[in-house]
Amino acid sequence: MAASLLRLHFHDCFGCDGSVLLDGTEDFTSEKTALPNLNSLRGFEVINTIKLKLESVYPQTVS
Repeated sequence: MAASLLRLHFHDCFGCDGSVLLDGTEDFTSEKTALPNLNSLRGFEVINTIKLKLESVYPQTVS
């Protein structure tokens, strides 16, 4: 998983805006689910788990 997380953050650093971490909506296809990245990037579950744990300790702080 370490290599996947490193690749995920390296991939996103080209834009440096965190957009690969955004979830898509009905009207918006995010980088996470865009065809070039679909089933290619891994580690989102790890990041979401860490975010949930941080939000439980620091509510309304982590975006």
